[in-house]
Amino acid sequence: MPNKSDFLKELTQSNLLDCIPCAVFLKDANGKFLGCNTFLANLAGYPDGASVVGKTDYEMPWADESINYAAIDQTVITSKEPIERTETIQLAKKKIIAKTIKTPLYLNGKITGLIGTFVDITDLVELKIQAESANRAKTAFLANMSHDVKTPMTGVVSVADIIVNDENSPAKDRQLAKMIFDSGRQVLALFDNCIELSKLEMLEFMSNEEVFSLEKLLQEIQVLFIPSAKSKALDLTLTYDAKIPKALYGQRASIYRILLNLISNALKFTQAGGVVVRAFLAEGIDEKNVRIGLEITDTGMGIPDDLQVIIFEKLRRLTPSYEGKIKGHGIGLYIVDQYVKRMKGEIQVESKVGVGSTFTVFLPLTVVENISLDAQVITKATLPQSTVAASNISTFSEKKENALPDNAPRILVVEDAPMIQYVTKVLLNDAGFHVDIAGTGAEAIAAFVTGKYDLIYMDIGLPDIDGYAVTQAIREKEKHLGVATIPIIALTGHGAVDVQAFCGRAGMQGVLSKPINGEQAKGVWARYGKGEPVYIDGLYIIESMSVQKIGAQVIDKTATAALLGSEKKAQEMLDLLAKELQGRFLPNTEALIKTANYKALHHQLHAMLGTLCYVKTPLLHQAVLKLDHAIKNNSPDIEEAYSYVQEQVRCFLESYRKMKITA
Repeated sequence: MPNKSDFLKELTQSNLLDCIPCAVFLKDANGKFLGCNTFLANLAGYPDGASVVGKTDYEMPWADESINYAAIDQTVITSKEPIERTETIQLAKKKIIAKTIKTPLYLNGKITGLIGTFVDITDLVELKIQAESANRAKTAFLANMSHDVKTPMTGVVSVADIIVNDENSPAKDRQLAKMIFDSGRQVLALFDNCIELSKLEMLEFMSNEEVFSLEKLLQEIQVLFIPSAKSKALDLTLTYDAKIPKALYGQRASIYRILLNLISNALKFTQAGGVVVRAFLAEGIDEKNVRIGLEITDTGMGIPDDLQVIIFEKLRRLTPSYEGKIKGHGIGLYIVDQYVKRMKGEIQVESKVGVGSTFTVFLPLTVVENISLDAQVITKATLPQSTVAASNISTFSEKKENALPDNAPRILVVEDAPMIQYVTKVLLNDAGFHVDIAGTGAEAIAAFVTGKYDLIYMDIGLPDIDGYAVTQAIREKEKHLGVATIPIIALTGHGAVDVQAFCGRAGMQGVLSKPINGEQAKGVWARYGKGEPVYIDGLYIIESMSVQKIGAQVIDKTATAALLGSEKKAQEMLDLLAKELQGRFLPNTEALIKTANYKALHHQLHAMLGTLCYVKTPLLHQAVLKLDHAIKNNSPDIEEAYSYVQEQVRCFLESYRKMKITA
């Protein structure tokens, strides 16, 4: 035991520790207790703190877990970093769930042990379990309501759209269909806003981080809103600061939704004048991080001072819905505020009644250097799922199957609702695809033949077997035959929080919310049929299940050389990556998982993802993304995801060694 300072002696012998209303203990570097407060001693079955001095965890009621505790203690001492974790602790009379914090203990400038505390959170955990159970019930209700209400409403809106655009229909019928179409859009918009709100409150809807061009994103949105602005004779202008880096890394989809809500509101509340959207570089935090400002200014009705403090509250409206002055649901600004907060940003508002309003959002983003965005094909944006069908349901006329060339892609649509079957088939025919329909899960499994279909759209709520089980059956067929996986996209009206996770586990590649439009269908085919990196609004991409061709390259050195400018630079980068994976990444990842230090692990994974932006290793990149996703969502599959990372690192190193030998 190290020599204790006078301060430490006084600390352990006085009643100072007893004044702290939680368990407190001190250990030396060998795991022996230097002392503890009476609170902890009593929990362990001892009369006072002096009674535990010199003992180890092996002599305490929690002896069965002593090996794990010793490993954590050594990690704290060697890493010189505190560790916080939730764990089960066996006390003298009961077992509890505790929040434990262990911190290095310094004496005379050297680490000689640790100081720890723990608090009983058993009741809190039980309350959390009850709350989660209630949330699951709420989620199940939303999932059923989504399918039972949104599916038929989608069919009504889509059929009305067909009639509106059918030149052979009588003018009176087209006029009535237009009324049905407009009313249906409003119902779908309200419904989807409620679903989005529910997901936000249950910590869902955090989009994946990706490399993107902010300028292109703003141009997409400007194009989207120009018709709305023109219909009200308003100006819609965009100004963009040339100092903003060309390529940024962050939650593109979340930024997209923030801007959609703010610009939509600005146009809604403005009757004369216009709206100006300005993007500017607020500040450079450091070489790799910046703070971007997004400013939306309108010449609308303005917001009274007393209402500016409440406009971000849920279900708050400037005017009551029964007055019919301004349409809306009182959800948009609340959603914007939630997105901004989760991105660690800030939102400000300045407004004057009769003059207009300015909303300014500040967001921290990462700069990506030496990467070309030319290959990043971004399609013209459609409205997000919060306003789905508001103005972009595809207009189409039915095409006969024999009007399509024989080599046109063939798609299997698995859907039980007759109206949705009809509308989806017409839409996909118009987009240039041959379509077969399966009305049940059993029909889908029977219809699937290797090589027959290029893509499958899968409904979740089928009458006999759900879409998850159908997908798993198809994946088993492919595995048995040893063939490449066919892309399967969930096309669903479900608003369930965990629908993406379920789809991923079943083996799907993405999730689209009904109704799909023609532009989305073409984008999905470009991404999954042709392998083009297109952006598809409303598509949740399941990274860990993205399509992999048989024999896919573990290391694409040619693409890496094209990215970095030469084969020599590509080889240098591969050398550095191999060294990093073996020397630091794998050992550190293993240690952080064992100690459940997920905060530090998240930072390490993001650093690795930044490195992998410069090296084309799709399987390894996919594995790291999968582990990062599991960490962020506190998934029970963390160990499984880590095993997948280990497997892909081994594959990379093996390919790397073979590449070096043949070079």
